[in-house]
Amino acid sequence: MKNPDQAAVAWLKRGNKSFDSKNFRSAVVCYSEALVLKPEDPFLLNSKGLALKELGNHEEALRFFDLALERKPKLMGALVNRAAVLDCLERREEALECAEKALALYPRNLHARSVRNDIMRNSLNDKGIGLLMGGKPVEALVFFNKALDLDPKNENLLANREGAFRRLLTKKRTTEVELSDPEKRIAK
Repeated sequence: MKNPDQAAVAWLKRGNKSFDSKNFRSAVVCYSEALVLKPEDPFLLNSKGLALKELGNHEEALRFFDLALERKPKLMGALVNRAAVLDCLERREEALECAEKALALYPRNLHARSVRNDIMRNSLNDKGIGLLMGGKPVEALVFFNKALDLDPKNENLLANREGAFRRLLTKKRTTEVELSDPEKRIAK
């Protein structure tokens, strides 16, 4: 009979195999079984959180990343995963703070840098969309261009920038028509 540590490792391996096969529900079940045996293990908590994130259960995933970080505050995976899930929840300031903390601890970690750049890109895009919706296409273009500096081939950003250009051209044409029609100028 296996001791609890060996059994937990066996469940972890099964969970990792399921995760790698993109069978995230099975991974959650396996990690949960491992956590029954080792409920305080920060690596298991992080692994379950990551599988939950992949299933789109962001709030629950965040809870597991927080539990992992309570037990091991400098756990790189949990810090980066927490930042990514906060970004998914559109809690950009918290996400950026968490990613920056990970980079302060592990400045050469490429995954942490990538997640931080994703958060920055998403934040810039959000600001651009807000300005565009507020009728400020010129200001929106500034934010879309900054976001594109971080991710030049991002199709959503390119589409948003194109939308801002269209809005700007439509606004310009409307102004030109109003200026060329004396009745419209008088009505104003």
